[in-house]
Amino acid sequence: MSVADELLGFFGASALFRELAVKASRVATGSLTRHEVRTVFRRREADGVLPSGEAASLYDELTADIAVNYLAELFARYLA
Repeated sequence: MSVADELLGFFGASALFRELAVKASRVATGSLTRHEVRTVFRRREADGVLPSGEAASLYDELTADIAVNYLAELFARYLA
């Protein structure tokens, strides 16, 4: 299961949103979005929903997924 799948479940995404996210040809990940999700992770950790240290771990996994997807898109665009 990818970090994106975990996040969709964690935030209680509706079935319709999940279906649209799976069918989307591209997911936009702006810097503001990353800051917002980081704040949510920290808040969930402070509320005790996430174990101590998990907010940083989830954020690191998310940024790694973003980087991998960005590189894959570049390779597909310029090396295909």
